[in-house]
Amino acid sequence: MYNLFVANDVGRWDMSYFTYQIDRVFEYTADNLSKRYKKFGTSARDELMNFPSLFAYEKHNQIDARIGWINNIKVTPTFVVIDHELDLSFPPISATSLNELGAKLDIHSGEMNRTHWAIKNRDLLDVLFEAGLIQQRKPKDFNVFLCYASEDKDRVEILYNFLLKGGIKAWFNRKSILPGQDWEAEIHEAIINSHVILVCLSSQSITKEGFVQKEIRKALDISGEKPDGAIFIIPARLENCEVPRTLTRYQWVDLFLEDGYEKVFEALRKRAADLSIRIKKRL
Repeated sequence: MYNLFVANDVGRWDMSYFTYQIDRVFEYTADNLSKRYKKFGTSARDELMNFPSLFAYEKHNQIDARIGWINNIKVTPTFVVIDHELDLSFPPISATSLNELGAKLDIHSGEMNRTHWAIKNRDLLDVLFEAGLIQQRKPKDFNVFLCYASEDKDRVEILYNFLLKGGIKAWFNRKSILPGQDWEAEIHEAIINSHVILVCLSSQSITKEGFVQKEIRKALDISGEKPDGAIFIIPARLENCEVPRTLTRYQWVDLFLEDGYEKVFEALRKRAADLSIRIKKRL
């Protein structure tokens, strides 16, 4: 499923939000889908925001379409306001290509001549991938590695669940390693493939010898390959404890304070934006 948004005003999709008259919402949409979503209940909104969206212009403009996402939906008796963002990890889709793929994307004849919002029962990214217009069948994941001492696993699991809720793929060995896997090799691979390392610190972890220190050293080695100023290692204190000397060059965050989790999330969003990877806004 995907959302198709069509507009006439050039530059409309460069803004953070746009408005449709209610009678333009779910035009050219199958009756069963229109009925399912037109009341905009909580579950309906959540589903719509999880669908990829194609932001296109009316055909006569001959302007590239973009792939993106809905972040929020506000409904009034006469208007629907959409808060959205473009996904820069996907290239523009030319108007010519879009026209050629009309049947595969369930875009009706004449539909691109009218400003409207439609829901289509097609796999947008799969169709574009098969046509060679994009290089991936799904959005890029933003990967965060959680480095911690086993004594802190319960507190770190709270952080793990918070990140998942925010649309961040967190690597947490308690959840991410399957029975029978080589756990040391899996951890090594996860660190290499992560965009950010969250080093969870406590009085136990900073004094404990063993694999957690090896993880930190590996993260520090990789950090030397990152551009200056890139957020890669974030020391995250679980309690009021000393930050190891090797990590004091990085600004740390105190997760035990009221705004600690929000600060982590904002740092991760900045890193993701620098990499042109989308993190969905938390609801």
